[in-house]
Amino acid sequence: MPRFLLTFAVLLAAVPSARALIGAALQAQLGNPSGATVDPTNRTRYLIPRAQYALDYNDTAREPSWVAWNLTTGDIGPSGRRDFATDTSLPAGFRRVVPADYTNSGFDRGHMCPSGDRTITDADNDATFLMSNIIPQTPDHNQGVWASFETYCRALANAGHELLIVCGPGGFAGATIASGVAIPGFAWKIVVVVPVGPGAAATRITASTRVIALKIPNIAGIRGTPWQSYLTSPAQIEADTGLTFFTELPAPLRAMLRIAIDGQATGSATQRLGNLSARATAGAGAQAAFAGFVLAGGEPRAVLVRAAGPALRDFGVTTALAAPRVELFRSGSGTPLASNTGWANAPELAQAAATVGAFPFAAGSADSALVATLAAGDYTAVATAADTQPGIGLVEIYELTPGPVGARLVNLSARANVGAGDATLIAGLVVRGDAPKRLLVRAAGPALAAFGVSDALARPQLALLSGNIAIATNAGWATSPDAAALTAAARSAGAFPFPAGSADAALLATVAPGAYTAQVTGAGGATGATLLEIYEVP
Repeated sequence: MPRFLLTFAVLLAAVPSARALIGAALQAQLGNPSGATVDPTNRTRYLIPRAQYALDYNDTAREPSWVAWNLTTGDIGPSGRRDFATDTSLPAGFRRVVPADYTNSGFDRGHMCPSGDRTITDADNDATFLMSNIIPQTPDHNQGVWASFETYCRALANAGHELLIVCGPGGFAGATIASGVAIPGFAWKIVVVVPVGPGAAATRITASTRVIALKIPNIAGIRGTPWQSYLTSPAQIEADTGLTFFTELPAPLRAMLRIAIDGQATGSATQRLGNLSARATAGAGAQAAFAGFVLAGGEPRAVLVRAAGPALRDFGVTTALAAPRVELFRSGSGTPLASNTGWANAPELAQAAATVGAFPFAAGSADSALVATLAAGDYTAVATAADTQPGIGLVEIYELTPGPVGARLVNLSARANVGAGDATLIAGLVVRGDAPKRLLVRAAGPALAAFGVSDALARPQLALLSGNIAIATNAGWATSPDAAALTAAARSAGAFPFPAGSADAALLATVAPGAYTAQVTGAGGATGATLLEIYEVP
């Protein structure tokens, strides 16, 4: 099973606020998020370094991929709002969007670098009205929550802070307005609030510097929603857009800023996956059910691993395993670290279950459990039928001694044969803490052929549920609007890539603390081997 990996990324710096930050050299000091160049043949990554802001223009989308600028109170002056204008400076052959292209489209001409951030002179304000600085935004998005956050940023600048800002569109699904300008599914913005002081802003950025990152859906009905409702991390925006932020900062510093969520303690030990479980059909030999998990970082710690069979009958599972056997393996080893068949009323196992809140096994039941102390690494719990009679089993993994920040259960995978009804593959997890967590959930079917699995499920159908309510579904990752973000998230999590256009399923979801299940069935009632994976992503 692949290891969960953290990647590192982005932001932008400024100079002291004693004067307006106008000048091309000042607008993207901490990095170029896309590697854009001034080469006009680079039509999807064309860098435009202006005195008022820097941007990466995408001639295919006919809008910027990102726009970066610095803001202090010295940038805010008496100039009034100007008029939209075609950017005639774009290279020959580029499609030059005109203001009328948005007429009757249903979308506002949405500024990236806002008019209100560049009001020292009329020329500075004029630059913000060039159509190369504009994306299609719904009126509720542009005039509501987006405008509210722009006003908040100017208030921070007026209070004496230096703001380093980058924003842009994302979540494209192929839709355009009539003139061919791509309609984004969301807009994002990252703001670094640099404390006042001597020297260049970059020298005053620390791991505790405030970072505000937003991802706001480009939809109607959100006009009055507080901008705080859309807080996320720069790392999540990276995963959703494929950009790379903060490349000019020292690696340890950018790593801390990248995972920051405004108002939350970075790396809080209370934000974690509390336990992982997988329910599937299990039998003997090739019919075994596999549940993989990763312990990341920190000192060795104890885990409770259980294989429930008879205990499931109390929950209405009539086809439960009669005699489950559980074995624990270090990935890559064929020798079990520990095993159990029948928990035998062991007091230490009963106490461990009570400690983590697991439901109790009945005295004398044939359910199985073990406790093991494990170092960081990849592990697999295997449930089989000790009596060779297949049935439904539930494999559970709990941390008994959670480690410090960075030492935690970080992903679960379960492999089993999927069918209908009781043969649905179900994985459960609990998100602990007081803040949302971003999850990547995948159901691999066709992709398993590359690993020699000949009976893989042809078209997995995946759902993530809170209770009985499906909060996200997918039946083909390649046709999802989040396809690019899914690829980026899988890469950052260390998951093996799905083939282009495959019928494997995947979804991204940000979930509040609580209990959830991921379920996999086969399209049209089909059966076959499936690998279900759940990853924490930044």
